[in-house]
Amino acid sequence: MTKQLTDLTPANENPWYVLMTLYGDDQELNRKTWNAWAGQALTKDQSNKVQFSPYFEELHMWDKLKDGIEKKFSDKVMEQEVGLGLPVEFPSACSAVNMKQLDLKNRIDLSGFTFPRCVEFSASVFGSDLHAHQAIFLSRVSFSNTKLEHGLFLNNVKFHEHAIFEKAELSGFSSFEQATFVKEAIFHNSKFRDRCSFRYAEFQNNAQFLGSVFGDEVDFTGGLFDNSVLFERTRFQGRAFFMHRKFTMKNAAESEVPNFRECHFEMPANFSEAEFSISYPDFADSILHDKTTFTKNTKQCTYWPDKTQQDLQQAKSSCATIRHVLAKQGLAEEEHFFFRREMQFASKIGSFGQKLPYLIFGWLSDYGHSIARPLVGLAIVWAVGFACFWGFFAGCCVPKPSIVIDRPFGSAIGLSFSNLFPLFGFNRLYFGAEFMKFLPASLKAISSIQTVVSLPLLFFLGLGLRQRFRLR
Repeated sequence: MTKQLTDLTPANENPWYVLMTLYGDDQELNRKTWNAWAGQALTKDQSNKVQFSPYFEELHMWDKLKDGIEKKFSDKVMEQEVGLGLPVEFPSACSAVNMKQLDLKNRIDLSGFTFPRCVEFSASVFGSDLHAHQAIFLSRVSFSNTKLEHGLFLNNVKFHEHAIFEKAELSGFSSFEQATFVKEAIFHNSKFRDRCSFRYAEFQNNAQFLGSVFGDEVDFTGGLFDNSVLFERTRFQGRAFFMHRKFTMKNAAESEVPNFRECHFEMPANFSEAEFSISYPDFADSILHDKTTFTKNTKQCTYWPDKTQQDLQQAKSSCATIRHVLAKQGLAEEEHFFFRREMQFASKIGSFGQKLPYLIFGWLSDYGHSIARPLVGLAIVWAVGFACFWGFFAGCCVPKPSIVIDRPFGSAIGLSFSNLFPLFGFNRLYFGAEFMKFLPASLKAISSIQTVVSLPLLFFLGLGLRQRFRLR
């Protein structure tokens, strides 16, 4: 521990701790006492924010409970001989709750408590569980450099201002399920040694986990990241779950992306049906487990944006990284989805000459995914050739053929078809060199163009068939 126990102040020498545990294990009385006291400091704006709290009425009971609370506080201080018999002053509701560097040995239950002013737990040591279900922090709260040796339970908590857990060490199970972070949530360099749950937690502002370590399973299922997301250099030593998590980032700058740079996923991560609304996550220099899961777009659901404002090279690299992981799992359809996105971004990078091959690849075959596009292309090439040959063979054009063609319609069909499939030798078998000699130069050129254009179309058709039937 960075702070030795000898540097810590005993909890019962702290006036705020005495007040929040005034009735010992009677959590309901403790909550009513605290809320009545805290209600004095509520501003009008803060009062509006807590009006739907199930404990709202308790915030307006100070006048009724004041005398009893102050007497109980005085009696408890004298009982415990706090501070070697010196009296501990009753705390002001208008000042910050200063609980820094405390030795908190006993279980603390702050469920339903309201904190109008800043709260400081920095560098304190919690020797037992801390519960604060449905607590409301209306001002900044800090757990920086705090050690929690047992469980931390902050389910359904609402943080209206900055929530700081920088360099916190959480040794037991930590739960932030359905918590709401209205302003920045800062978890830089925190260590979660046991399981951790952020299921359905909402981060309405920046969520920062730079350099954090999750020593066991971490669950971000559901909920949303509504602003920038920073997991850079985070280490996931257990399984990580991001299923159904929405990376909407609608309050972030257009260039912001979910930042997973230099992360290390030692176990599989699950991004199934995670929704990245405006940008692709940045996995540059990250190590992803081979069994990491991603979901492609479907007709019913869109998980990945068609257009993005992020750096195109960055988006292309992200798609390549995801594609590589899915290829190892043999998920052909999912792999090809991210391959197509990778090609789409490549078609927008560089000069026109550099982009043109990718554009043609996309137009003619949807990057090897479409069967219909190359078939339509072949049909158009065949139809153009057929029309030209039929007009000539039927004598409708100038010049006219020097020989009589008995079946101009059928000959035009066959010649145009044979030009599309030169490898089968239909041209030599049914028409021969002598027949081709009497064709005018313009039709010979059309035949050559048909042959040249058909080859990439046939190749793209083969790619589409291979992808459709998972041929390897």
